[in-house]
Amino acid sequence: SGSKVRIHVNKTIGSAVGNVNNCAVRTGSFETGTIMTVEVGSSGAIYGAGGNGGEAGTSDGDKDGDNGGSGSSGLGVQFSGTTVINNGVISAGYGGGGGGGYRKVEREEMFGGPVYAASGGGGGGGQGLPAGEGIDGGSDGTTTAGGNGGNGGENSQAHGGGGGGGGSNGTGGEGGNNNDGGNGTSSSGGNGASGTHTGSIEGENNVTGSGGSGGSNGAAIRRTSGITVNITNNATITGSQTATGVS
Repeated sequence: SGSKVRIHVNKTIGSAVGNVNNCAVRTGSFETGTIMTVEVGSSGAIYGAGGNGGEAGTSDGDKDGDNGGSGSSGLGVQFSGTTVINNGVISAGYGGGGGGGYRKVEREEMFGGPVYAASGGGGGGGQGLPAGEGIDGGSDGTTTAGGNGGNGGENSQAHGGGGGGGGSNGTGGEGGNNNDGGNGTSSSGGNGASGTHTGSIEGENNVTGSGGSGGSNGAAIRRTSGITVNITNNATITGSQTATGVS
């Protein structure tokens, strides 16, 4: 109590993967009456990690694509009354794209009866430091392989890939048509898509796995619930500044 504590960050620091509450830098707790300041210098950058992409749906496993992994967070404030002065970068890590769903169809005999099947595309990784990993598309030897999800960009320089969709030409990391999952963006991971096929289909051989959801985003600045934080931003803060929960 009565002491001044100053945390000065003037280098690049990344976070741990796996949970939105994980923070690259935490203040710690101090006695009431302490004066706490966190300064990010002009060469400083605090980044959350990107979430990994979701696994694809396949014929010999789960037909549905898995959800993308969560991104983690930048700065975690655990002491009430802390002042944050940012002259560099504080950024959230972003969620990975969901995996695409498995798709199988069989046309009626009058149309020749062939079976069409494809595994889903892998989810793309979310942006962060470290960047999330893109997942390979499903390939089980009996179906067309799904496309691979792209790796997320490190820091905030690139967007994460979207989840790929199951279908005859499902791909990961690209969006825009009905065989593809949504693109990842700087605000969220893409959702995995279910593949499509046109034509008359026999119901018992019509299997459609669902695409996984994009992972949750971390925050730029998190705080322990119930405390106050004073933030002065002179440069770049990307992501939520009011989220609660720090680990």
